Amino acid sequence: MAEIDRETVKHLSQLCRINCTEKEIEKLQVDLKEILSYIDQINEVDTDNVPPCLHVSEDVFNVMRDDVSGPSISRDFFLTNAPAHIGSMISVPPANKAH
Repeated sequence: MAEIDRETVKHLSQLCRINCTEKEIEKLQVDLKEILSYIDQINEVDTDNVPPCLHVSEDVFNVMRDDVSGPSISRDFFLTNAPAHIGSMISVPPANKAH
């Protein structure tokens, strides 16, 4: 198991863009150690001869319908519901870039 120290938790919180207090970092450190310990326990189980479980219930299957095209609304009517548009395209705000 990898060692989870304060610096690792601080680094993870920075990667996740989460501001943590010192008390929260201590709690996260304990929680992450417990989670990784549990994963180590699970990894000890011998699953070599166990077939993969693709679904919790073997009687479940997807119901699909035929993909048939039908009538659609006009572009002008569609654009009347858009908050802003440029010509025939919907205008959206730029994405915020997290640094």
